[in-house]
Amino acid sequence: MEEIIRYEVGKGMVGSVRNKVRAFIENGCVVQVGPKSWIVRPIPGYNKTTYEVTSDGSFFRCSCQYNRTKGLVCSHILAVTEYIKMRRLGYA
Repeated sequence: MEEIIRYEVGKGMVGSVRNKVRAFIENGCVVQVGPKSWIVRPIPGYNKTTYEVTSDGSFFRCSCQYNRTKGLVCSHILAVTEYIKMRRLGYA
């Protein structure tokens, strides 16, 4: 599992975001709750808020302030996309 995470998450992400996404995955923080919706639970000892990520098939949206106010991809969306990739590969 570590090699897949390192390979997939490592492309185009800065270190701190890559590490945060890895922590979400390794701690089982990403949970699919519907066909196009996920929750991203807090990383133990890091934060306390659970966020909801949804997809309309083309775009992902997150309930976090960063995504809502700036409209930019956040670490929660990146964690969900990595989770989806890992499930397709049979690792999650």
